[in-house]
Amino acid sequence: IEIKMAAKEDRYYYGKREFLFLEVPEDACKCLICMDPAVNPHQSKCCGCILCEKCVRKVETCPKCRKENFCSFMDQVLNRRIRSLKVSCPNSECNKKSDLGTILEHLREKCPFELVECRNGCLQKVERDKEAAHAERECSHRVIQCDLCEQRGPYQFITSTHLGECMERTVSCPEACGNEVRRRELSAHMIVCPEVVISCPYRPLGCAMDLKRGKMHVHLETHASSHVTFLTEKLGQQEGTVQELMRKVEQQEQDTDRLKMVVEQLVSDNKKLAEDAILAKVQIETLSSHT
Repeated sequence: IEIKMAAKEDRYYYGKREFLFLEVPEDACKCLICMDPAVNPHQSKCCGCILCEKCVRKVETCPKCRKENFCSFMDQVLNRRIRSLKVSCPNSECNKKSDLGTILEHLREKCPFELVECRNGCLQKVERDKEAAHAERECSHRVIQCDLCEQRGPYQFITSTHLGECMERTVSCPEACGNEVRRRELSAHMIVCPEVVISCPYRPLGCAMDLKRGKMHVHLETHASSHVTFLTEKLGQQEGTVQELMRKVEQQEQDTDRLKMVVEQLVSDNKKLAEDAILAKVQIETLSSHT
């Protein structure tokens, strides 16, 4: 295929990227279907028309001569010619100009303005020369260590979920007593916190008062007489209970003694029955010997 180059610039897509071609390819370099420079060009065996690799997969009939059972082959000569066309880097900030093949490699490996995916897998795309800084200082998936403990994990987890659980983080007392303690010490603080509502220690005796711990001592002082009354009544109830238990124990002892006497009588009766049985046996044997 003879290729003639026009002396003007124009923009074309090569694959998914738009390039400024510094020398515009003739139609012989373009895909007959998409009309852009052919990526991995295929030449038909029937009439020699050119299709790009993507378009050639869609046809069954030659788009030019309409011959069925379309067949083609990779045109390596044309491919090298197309990749030798002069283009500018598609990133506007980049001034590099070279042949298409070199620019494609430049985009894959070197262009500082090419958008690349973050190495941490956050799915954000940043310019190549800024990716390292993004990955180390901005990425929500970067691994950091908690400032309060040795826990390590993704930035987003450490600064949200972990901080809500970190045992070394200082938290305010949930009862608003004004104290701030480390989360791991919170349980111990709640045992002494003056704002926690507790029951009067004399509740088992009958006092139904619930007060904040810090005010309980006032209640104990001002209601000491009623607490003594509760205690006296409870002791009286317990004394009656003790006497009732002692009565039951005494009754059980008496019942035990009676049962013991019954058992002894039964043993005696069994012994006498055994002796009578032996005597009867002797008498029967004696009678049998005389007959």
